[in-house]
Amino acid sequence: VIMQDVAIRVEGLGKRYFLGATRRSDSAREVIIHALTAPFRRTADLLAACRPASDVLVGLHGDMHSRNWLVDGRSGSVGLIDFDEACAGPAAVDLAGVLGWLRTRTLTGEWTSDREQAVADAFLRGYAEVRPLPAAPVLRWFAAAALLVERAQRSITRIRPESLACLDRLVAAAHESALEFAHA
Repeated sequence: VIMQDVAIRVEGLGKRYFLGATRRSDSAREVIIHALTAPFRRTADLLAACRPASDVLVGLHGDMHSRNWLVDGRSGSVGLIDFDEACAGPAAVDLAGVLGWLRTRTLTGEWTSDREQAVADAFLRGYAEVRPLPAAPVLRWFAAAALLVERAQRSITRIRPESLACLDRLVAAAHESALEFAHA
């Protein structure tokens, strides 16, 4: 079944993202229309209306998630692979990508919010040892954008059942984070 395009453009992570699907089953169409379209649009509009001021540009990996990390179990050293989306942008982009990935693990039930918080704290502490962290409100805005366009979008475009099952919670978490930024 050919589905109408759901083309929602969100600019905010240094590139343009389109949430769109042109060939999906009726059930996927229902998921998008009922669980995503209106809340996604509200959150995207909120993010667009309160985008933070430009920050210092740094080198970004552009696709920060666990499949692109190489961790040495003995030393704890971390290396990165897959630099095909490398670019320049605010440091909060890559940091928020990791935080969005962590939040998704919690929302899908893979781990607890306590574990998410512990891993997020350790990650941010490690980053802060090398470079100053972006301001907390700015990081919240980018985390909201990452949840919306990286996590929610990928659950649909890459047909990730575990994320599709919590799609409404992903978008709600993005909206909540965007509201926190807007009211900061």
